[in-house]
Amino acid sequence: MKKRIHDVWVGMTASVTGRIIYDPEARIQYRQHENNVVGVRHESVLKTWKKKINDPELRNGRSMLAEEISRKFSDLIPDQTIRDKLKVYGDSRTHWKARLKTLFDPDLSRYSGEPRWQLMIKIIAGLF
Repeated sequence: MKKRIHDVWVGMTASVTGRIIYDPEARIQYRQHENNVVGVRHESVLKTWKKKINDPELRNGRSMLAEEISRKFSDLIPDQTIRDKLKVYGDSRTHWKARLKTLFDPDLSRYSGEPRWQLMIKIIAGLF
């Protein structure tokens, strides 16, 4: 996957294939600067969406991540419901039925932490 955050990929894979153990002790120092590729942003939601619309490489991060994890690690995911959801989320980029299922999935905003209305707009616009 291009332009994806490795922390998100590792975290999602760990969360669906087993468990994540939280260690409250900091093991590294993290700093942010104005040239960070990711991190704290002071951009509006509309500006972020505009970037995604103008740059195809930035689109569909969630559906591509779901598709890749489903394809590569499905046999390691113990929960059939999660396997099914990842498959649907991954297919939502290219299949309209999967996009509708994703759009009306009541659990979706629980997984993302994003307001439901934002997720719905992203799914409809093909930015999920």
